[in-house]
Amino acid sequence: MDKDFYEIERGDGDFVYIFNYKDVSERNETYNIQKIESDYFLIGQDGDLGYFVYLKDNDNKIYSLDLGALGSLDMDEEAKDLYDLSS
Repeated sequence: MDKDFYEIERGDGDFVYIFNYKDVSERNETYNIQKIESDYFLIGQDGDLGYFVYLKDNDNKIYSLDLGALGSLDMDEEAKDLYDLSS
């Protein structure tokens, strides 16, 4: 059964919701990610905090940024890869 999202518990007890493959494109369109941050792809959220992968250089790192700050602040590096996000 497909889930709407996949929940990852972070080391600090917060949860990150990784979008289902059916919803990920719609979320990127909703927030105009490719127009504002064309090198990043939104994969999940925790409230207003978006979680992204970098689309260049085979970078597996996970980045985050408040969705209201897109285009005005640099992304924060969160983890070396999706699996490390739960550490």
